[in-house]
Amino acid sequence: MIIEKIVKLKNNKYKIKFDDLEITTYDNVILENNLLYKKVIDKDTYNKIIKDTNYYDVYNKCVKSILKRRKSEKEIKEYLDRFDIDNKDKIISKLKEINLINDKEFTRAYINDKIYLSKSGINKIKKDLINLDIDINIINEELNNIDESL
Repeated sequence: MIIEKIVKLKNNKYKIKFDDLEITTYDNVILENNLLYKKVIDKDTYNKIIKDTNYYDVYNKCVKSILKRRKSEKEIKEYLDRFDIDNKDKIISKLKEINLINDKEFTRAYINDKIYLSKSGINKIKKDLINLDIDINIINEELNNIDESL
């Protein structure tokens, strides 16, 4: 297969036109696979491009989901279970690396939201956080930081 054309789209996406078909992928996939105009690629490389594109599709969906509302690691794992992808751990570790998954910050935000936006008490908040698989030490530390007058 020969790459006939590479067209930049929005959101760091590119359309790659081959002899007989075209795919939409991400700039990272192009860089990782060293894809150039008029380059000849084999079936294995094409399959790797498809696999990498699927990975970045799911990764970007996770990022968008987290940006809407902070999520715990357990919630992200459950979200990833919806997709047929084999590098879920790689996505989790990358999200942790860029601090989009941080159970301590999630716990702090969750507690503040529950205190200011609902009538949930300390025990209900603690139970909810335990159900989200947050470490009990993190929960206790953050609960001790809240002002009792609230």
